[in-house]
Amino acid sequence: IQRALDEGFPVNKVERLRTIVYAHDVWRLVLGDDPPANVEPMGIRMKTGCRPYKAKARKYAPEYQAFLETFNEMLVKLGWVYENPTSRWACAALPVRKRGGGEFRQTVDYKPFNAQTEPMAGLMPNLHVDLENVRGSNHFGLFDFIKGYWQLPLAKECQELLSYMTHRKIYTPKRVPQGSADAALYFQSTIERCFAALLYKHLLVWIDDLLLYAADIDTYLDKLQEMLELTAKFGLKLSVAKSCVYKQEVKWCGKVINGEGVKHDSERIQALRSMPYPTNAGELQQFLCSTNWMRDSIVDYARLARPLQDTLDKVMATASRRTKRAATGISIALTVQECAAYNAVKQALVDAATLAFPKPDAEMVLLTDASDIGWSVIVTQVPSWKSDADIQDQQHELLICLGGTFTGAQKNWSIIEKEAYPIIMACDKLSYLLLRPGGFRMYCDHRNLIHVFAPGHEVKKHIRGKLLRWSMKLMEFRYTIEHIDGTHNVWADMVSRWAGTRPAPSVAVKRVTLRRQRDDDQSGGPTTTTSGRPPIRPFSDGNFVWPTVEELQKAQQRHIVDRPQGLTRSPVGLLCSGERIWIPAPESSLVQRLLVIAHCGAQGHRGREALVNVVNRRFLIRNLSAMVKTFLAGCLMCQHVKGGKVVMRPWAETFRCNERNGALHWDYLHLGESFGAMQYLLVLKDDATHFCELVPCAVPTAAVTAEAILDWQSRYGVPRVWISDQGTHFKNQVVAEVARRLTCGQRFTVAYSPWTNGSIERMNRDIVQVLRAMCLEAKVDIRDWVHFVPVVQSNLNHTPVPSLANKALVELFCVLPAASPLDFGFNSEDNTFLEIGTTSRQIEAKLALLRTRVQEMHKRVQVARSEQTRRNQKAQRGARMANFDVGDYVLRSRVDQKHNDKLLVTWIGPYQIVGTDEHSFRVQHLVAGAEADVHASRLKFYADASFEVTEEIREHVAAQGIVLTVAELKEHRWNSAKRCYEILVGWKGLEPIEDSWESLSSLFKDIPVMVMQYVAATSEVQLHVTLEQLKTSS
Repeated sequence: IQRALDEGFPVNKVERLRTIVYAHDVWRLVLGDDPPANVEPMGIRMKTGCRPYKAKARKYAPEYQAFLETFNEMLVKLGWVYENPTSRWACAALPVRKRGGGEFRQTVDYKPFNAQTEPMAGLMPNLHVDLENVRGSNHFGLFDFIKGYWQLPLAKECQELLSYMTHRKIYTPKRVPQGSADAALYFQSTIERCFAALLYKHLLVWIDDLLLYAADIDTYLDKLQEMLELTAKFGLKLSVAKSCVYKQEVKWCGKVINGEGVKHDSERIQALRSMPYPTNAGELQQFLCSTNWMRDSIVDYARLARPLQDTLDKVMATASRRTKRAATGISIALTVQECAAYNAVKQALVDAATLAFPKPDAEMVLLTDASDIGWSVIVTQVPSWKSDADIQDQQHELLICLGGTFTGAQKNWSIIEKEAYPIIMACDKLSYLLLRPGGFRMYCDHRNLIHVFAPGHEVKKHIRGKLLRWSMKLMEFRYTIEHIDGTHNVWADMVSRWAGTRPAPSVAVKRVTLRRQRDDDQSGGPTTTTSGRPPIRPFSDGNFVWPTVEELQKAQQRHIVDRPQGLTRSPVGLLCSGERIWIPAPESSLVQRLLVIAHCGAQGHRGREALVNVVNRRFLIRNLSAMVKTFLAGCLMCQHVKGGKVVMRPWAETFRCNERNGALHWDYLHLGESFGAMQYLLVLKDDATHFCELVPCAVPTAAVTAEAILDWQSRYGVPRVWISDQGTHFKNQVVAEVARRLTCGQRFTVAYSPWTNGSIERMNRDIVQVLRAMCLEAKVDIRDWVHFVPVVQSNLNHTPVPSLANKALVELFCVLPAASPLDFGFNSEDNTFLEIGTTSRQIEAKLALLRTRVQEMHKRVQVARSEQTRRNQKAQRGARMANFDVGDYVLRSRVDQKHNDKLLVTWIGPYQIVGTDEHSFRVQHLVAGAEADVHASRLKFYADASFEVTEEIREHVAAQGIVLTVAELKEHRWNSAKRCYEILVGWKGLEPIEDSWESLSSLFKDIPVMVMQYVAATSEVQLHVTLEQLKTSS
């Protein structure tokens, strides 16, 4: 905690950090006799025909012997290994000295064993791609597992396979030893499964190193708490010495990471720069390997290092192996040219730039270059592209560098082939950067190559087949290719800019106040927004310019040649048609202000016809109706209050499963009080056959949900898809963990849109209808509904329905005959009683006939459901396709709010769309930043992604009322002017200065439980009386 404070952790959050850190027993200085982690043990699969391997006894130095004896005695006491003198397998132990000290680490030479192992097909993270998730984060934490491999269990049947021998004994491990073929991939995949809820959202994992990140401190603390809870849940232990709970910039996996980008460690660069000229091949090999690891941020690295690489290859050709030990024994002396290359690589390390994170709205630029010996590629992004500036004058941010040298037959390629090769390599290896909706800009200094790769140009017949095949790779990309003059040193110019770039000092501020900017010229033109829309409240804007007679005269004079016929001049010098003044249509600013005057303010934002009639009485404007239509489409006030509460959208493709028990719909149905504790009914319904089960319960909880799905699984098997709404009883960690363990997927529908999960809603309606009828017929209280649940379930499952081709649910799901009160075991087709027979031949014939009938029955059901879907789609009328996408701005309907005053506008916003789903859109509030999933019928288009969110727009959105969460009720008072009680409300996420007095009656409507708790804690009698009156009236 003290280290966190030293790193800049906020002092006012220390107590919360202390609570989080001390909440779980996950910290260790040394790993003791803790049980293994609560994860699936590692198993090993051996190749067919493998034979046991036992290494020869090795001779160790005395200090090695002492370490092996002491270390393995400790492992035996801890129960991590056990002595196994009869083991058929034994590889040799290898003590390795730790860096920077005299301590040792025990490793095992498992190479002979690994050669007989079928390796796990695991996947390690791609840090180039995954580090993009850190963009914008300012708060980090580093965590390291203490002896991570020894914490994970090893399957009992595989323990003997990984036995190892020292100079005296053979030991068999119970935990995962480092060095086996599957150890690293198993460790990575296991840790990723344990922290799946945080992975790639707020956590990155590389073996036993965890990087936690968040954009703000509160989110970071929430995710830190969640991470430590998961660590404790799976029984993992963290190293106190190697972990750091807070940093603003971290060194992870050899790179320095912050919210702006990734750069290399300055200490590592300085160490490489201080290296003298190499005197043997081992030193040169070490230098090239170290700098090669940094080549992503070094421009043109391959060609710079080419002389050094050629020298190393030449001397290593005479060695028996290319190991460091063999290379160290070969002496070398660099030539003048090689020393220059050595110095050039060192200078390139100094010029290495910070790799920025890709930005979705930035312009992507691909620059390529080639020569006789090699090629180079850099990919940059330009946040603010200046169309009037040259490529070298743009403000580039480096994303990645790529390069190589031509070897073998590549040296004989023509110039155009060598120039084309880096473009194709970039598209092949950097597709994760270049495949963007807006495409990218490609710059090349070879003019003939432009005609080969430029879209829309006919490919010449003499172009070689190789270039044609390469050009096919570019067909999946959107790009523009341009020529740049090869004499201009674009590379050096960019490198000098990056090398001189230094991060600006950051300043922590508590609040930023945005003030509306006004034009310095108060007598300028009319006020309009940058997007071309009229101001939201034009008459409240001091810059609104009212039209004058002089302005009308000047406008008419500018367009005098286009005046209509039959105009006369009025006494004030204006051209008129009768009593109507002529306004030239091209004077859009003037027309817009006239429409504002006739539409806004006291005119009350009336409709289109009303506005046209008002303007036509005083003015003559050509194409007025079209102008009015465009004007009203941009009037935000009209969009708030006009139109229905929802917008009918075309039906999307509903989820359809034609396999029995392939998908399960479920929902909680509230049936009210019973004579027991039961109030809810959990309805489970198979998608294909509509077979259902009903589970009464007192409250809808995750435990009831999990138990129900496990009961279903025990009887019928596991449905692979679960479909439900987003209630907390379905969308929680418990059900998600059950789904993960059963290898099932969850699909969620949005709230207040029951038709998106109409299958279960239709079943709910039938249940309520049948229960009502049964309670009424049996003359019992409706609170006895629990006793009828088994009867209702039987009724639903055994009743034939038209949508299933008149088949009963139990016939399709269980392949059992449907029970009926009229069923006497009589076959109505041939008027005989059903007999299966007694001989095996008769039984087999009956079963074959049954299988045929079942297949025909399922085919008829599938055809009937498809025809029903087509009829429903054909009957749908008046639906409009959603005309908005991610990034656009929309208005949201209030139709789903429970408490609405009639004077509140129907459509609120605008909101920005930040994501899409199968049936819904994810929208973000422009002021609060809160996100919500909303069905498309609750949204209507307002502006596209280019709309500028000004301070006026934010004030307008804030004036509509933000749905805020009440943090606490602080005090109350009697308002004699309003003659009512008011309570001072503290809002969650807002400062105390923004607390507000709200009436008791309005608060009781929205948060009755909190109000009653507050009143109960006070002793004022009149306040209690007022609350009782509110309860009675409601």
